[in-house]
Amino acid sequence: MVAIEDQAMRQVNIQIRKKDADTWPVSLFGNSTMEGLNAVIDGTATLSMINPAAILTMAHRETGIFTAPQPVRMIGVIPSFD
Repeated sequence: MVAIEDQAMRQVNIQIRKKDADTWPVSLFGNSTMEGLNAVIDGTATLSMINPAAILTMAHRETGIFTAPQPVRMIGVIPSFD
């Protein structure tokens, strides 16, 4: 969905909760911007797909634009040729 250039809707946010609950404790976020990484860091997303993964490594290792290690981890890799 997000790889199609003329697709206007290029982000996905899936929220999961128990029936009749007041809050959404699980949020799965997919996009290719810093917004997905920031959503995990600030706790508004439980899981996010990040591409490219280099920014995730920088967040975890406190390098580049990050002045402190961020609470993120890589749990899988989806291979791509970009």
